[in-house]
Amino acid sequence: MGLSEVLLADRKDSFYTVFSQAGGIFISGVEIAATAFSNILEDTPVKPVSSHFYILIILVWGILSGIICRISTLKVGALGLIGLSVLYLAAVAFHFKTSGVWYPIVVPLFFQAPLAFVGAVGIEYGRLFKEVLVKLRMEEDLSAARDVQMSMLPASCPEIEGYQIAASSTPAREVGGDFFDFIEIGDDRLGLVIGDVTGKSVSGAMIMAASRSVFRMLSEEELGVGEIMIQANRRTKKDITRGMFVALLYAMLNAKEKTLSLCSAGQTQPIHLSSKTNEANLVETEGDTFPLGILDEPDYKETRLQLAPGDSVVFYTDGIVEAMNKKEEVFGFERLLEVVQEAKSVNADSLLKEIVDKVNAFTGGAPQHDDLTVIVVSVE
Repeated sequence: MGLSEVLLADRKDSFYTVFSQAGGIFISGVEIAATAFSNILEDTPVKPVSSHFYILIILVWGILSGIICRISTLKVGALGLIGLSVLYLAAVAFHFKTSGVWYPIVVPLFFQAPLAFVGAVGIEYGRLFKEVLVKLRMEEDLSAARDVQMSMLPASCPEIEGYQIAASSTPAREVGGDFFDFIEIGDDRLGLVIGDVTGKSVSGAMIMAASRSVFRMLSEEELGVGEIMIQANRRTKKDITRGMFVALLYAMLNAKEKTLSLCSAGQTQPIHLSSKTNEANLVETEGDTFPLGILDEPDYKETRLQLAPGDSVVFYTDGIVEAMNKKEEVFGFERLLEVVQEAKSVNADSLLKEIVDKVNAFTGGAPQHDDLTVIVVSVE
């Protein structure tokens, strides 16, 4: 075989062979023709795969590419697709070299593989975009629910001559399950409610609103604390969903007699700081202490506490004593009793701030797992 074409100025097609360079880049038209003629003589022509097998390869390759890109992260999918392409190309080259069969390369490697990856990226980002939209809508709904909940909490504490009252509530989420309320009963009596409902978020806010309304209505009927709790339990049992309940403490302050009548339905025991002994102790309540909404007819009873000038009573939810630091240690009742007893001032605002600051210092920036609600009543 010799040179058999006319040389053009802009095309160099000399008699190169595949042995001229390792890559066999410079192959002339004559050499291609010679190779084809040699294949005919030796009866070893290049044979493309059949149409049916070609379609099967394209179909299987497309399915594998899609599966690899979707069953894992995009980074792992890209690496898996590259590895599969390299194996396919190596297998095709080996089979071509040994048997002269030509398998499809351009469509699987340069069209299907990139399209599968681009499609996987599009699907993943589409899913993430929908999640972001759903999250934004939920945040808007929770923000609205939080505004409603916060609007139902007292904007300020009532002012009663001879007493100081301070309260605060910090939800662990956008919408919390803790709540408190003050109910004015006549000229010299004040109802105090502090509760914790099961379930946070919107469901907790709804039960909170219902419980608040029940106690406001029952307090107008001039009933005793124990009877109010029994009536509230009956209504709560009928209204809320099964499996949900309200841990609540209701107290009535008689400013004239300096007495505090209280009843606990599964709420934490209040702390009484006595000015006579300068000791802080947990108040033991009488009767059943089941949360509202569990039993049909619990035996709630009234516990009466006589107050004296300089005394303080601290009401709080379990989020205070169960506050956890990064070592997973809880704040506990003993630390809370120490904080109340060692308080330098019996001023309600100061004592409230001291409790909240000590709890925050103890947690040391650890995530807040539960709502933190405190009410302090001090006798001047």
